[in-house]
Amino acid sequence: MNIYGPKPLEKDNSGNVTAKVGCVFPSIDAIITGNMPHGVLAMQIMDAHNKHLADIGKPKMSSDQISEMYDNVVDINMDNTNVYIRCTDDMDSVFKADEMISTLLGYRKLPFIKFTRVHDDKARDYIKSRGQLWRISPKPKTLEDIRNSVTQSLMSVYDDQKVFYYCYETGTRILTLEQFGKFESMNDDELRQHMIFIRDYIGKENKIGNVELELFMSNMPTEKFNVMYEHMNPREVREKYSALKELMESTTKNVFRVDDIRNTEWLNKMYSLLMAENSEEPHEVLEEEKLGLDAFKYHTQWLPGARISEGDIETDPILIEYEDNPEGLEDLCDARVPEFINNFRSEYSRIIEINIGKVGQGVSIKPTEGMKETLLAEIRVHGREEPIVKVIRMLKWDVPHYFMQGKELHEAKSLAGDYRRHTKDKYKGIKKLGAPIVNHDFKEITALVDDVEIGMGYMELDYIYAVATHKVSPTYFGRPEFDIKFFTMLGDLAAYDIVAGRRDNSMNSFFDKGNEVVFLDDEVVTDMKVINIEGLFAEYKKNMEDTAHLFSAPLKNRRKHLHDYEACIEAYCSSVERTIAQIQDNYHNKKADFDHYFFFRHFHPGGSFGYRWRKILDRLNNCKPAKVADAIRKSAIAN
Repeated sequence: MNIYGPKPLEKDNSGNVTAKVGCVFPSIDAIITGNMPHGVLAMQIMDAHNKHLADIGKPKMSSDQISEMYDNVVDINMDNTNVYIRCTDDMDSVFKADEMISTLLGYRKLPFIKFTRVHDDKARDYIKSRGQLWRISPKPKTLEDIRNSVTQSLMSVYDDQKVFYYCYETGTRILTLEQFGKFESMNDDELRQHMIFIRDYIGKENKIGNVELELFMSNMPTEKFNVMYEHMNPREVREKYSALKELMESTTKNVFRVDDIRNTEWLNKMYSLLMAENSEEPHEVLEEEKLGLDAFKYHTQWLPGARISEGDIETDPILIEYEDNPEGLEDLCDARVPEFINNFRSEYSRIIEINIGKVGQGVSIKPTEGMKETLLAEIRVHGREEPIVKVIRMLKWDVPHYFMQGKELHEAKSLAGDYRRHTKDKYKGIKKLGAPIVNHDFKEITALVDDVEIGMGYMELDYIYAVATHKVSPTYFGRPEFDIKFFTMLGDLAAYDIVAGRRDNSMNSFFDKGNEVVFLDDEVVTDMKVINIEGLFAEYKKNMEDTAHLFSAPLKNRRKHLHDYEACIEAYCSSVERTIAQIQDNYHNKKADFDHYFFFRHFHPGGSFGYRWRKILDRLNNCKPAKVADAIRKSAIAN
């Protein structure tokens, strides 16, 4: 590989990247870097490469070779941390360029080699097909990250004079009044060079159809820069510069005259330009949005995994680096991902693409005590147009929990086995009662915890394209037909929660707080389902009539939004009564089946599942559904 100019990410004595712009030519295995526009660098490489060929005794490039070289050129940009590869229609060349840079810098640098212009479906799908959705980074969202991104976008054209803000998406340089004012301290040659550069590029289109250079928040006519500085003496150049600076100042609002990242108006405007939000470039679309996974929007960190090629798994190189030496990669890599992929490949024999991410901000990848972990898998299979989306929920009190508490491995496995059975029994129990719960598949992977290979259990669920009941916007309510349908269906689900004794750790009801979802079609309620088994069969001692008042909260919380509160109370309570009666009748009709469903489970008054199941059925047998509903009704009416 031939490198013309500084190596990508090479730093100067001050710790700043030496070159911020580059072009990669896969056809001739060459990279050129500098600070000039991409088009200029691309033109320079032909002479440089022909000289290299002459030095090694080879003929110059033919016209066909030159044409091929320019057809597959890939533009890159650098800041102090990252290399940004600009995607094009020729994604094969883009990934050849990616491989060249990765080889040059080492695969441990992969997290810092990122893609821009990924809004095009072809580019995005190509990256996803390689299992590298993790390399599509969302834009900065915290104030600190936004300020840093603006500061780091400053770049030079000549030497170390950083006077242009640079948009990696569009390739546009932005000149502010304050940066233009810094030209005054340049020597005569530097000033002339920069003025010629502005003249030659301001308002001109680059090769991807965007403006090469523009003035920041100034309506100064760009033709004013159209001056033949080459024919002026130094004094004349400086006088012309001063006149143009005064004109730019007079055409720029006060709030935009000083570069100040603490000035919200200045910062927001500059950031919107650097992120191409005001251009014709398509805006960023998160993968969660494209998949319709609104519940996971902004909360999914996609992880390195593998590319599936003709049925074979090609592990992401960064995961191989992580396995050899995890230091510095702990926040990016999860060694369990290949295990998940293997399980999915066993389930879906014709997988062509898979990407896995973790859900939840601040969630550590390494299992810790009592951790609740949720992951997301997007899978594409041959012959199916739409992706399969799965939710992975790791079991909380599994082997890693007990092992990290200091238990011997055999004891940890025994305790975890009891917990797994208890978890499966909760799911089987609520299904037996007839609740409309989404399907849970219980699976296992093998992973290393503190250098010990242990099994880790998890639940695999289909992603449900619905809205959590407590997240339904208040604007939906207030229409009689919506209100009544909503509370009729919600009452059905409440009945199952009441019978199954779902409670949180403080033994409070957490019904209508994320465990139930509603399906909406054009603002019409069509169905509701239970999506979680957490907390089920926790309360099995008290009579249902004595705790039913806890389930009036869904009514009370929405009271001010409802068209007819009393009608909603009646719809909800009637549904609770009717559904409990149906569960009770089903038990009476199939009593032996229900009684023996967990017959072989340990029966212990301390709270074994066999004992809990027996207590749940006893109180179901003895309860009065009308009294349960009446307790909710009275609580809902009371202030």
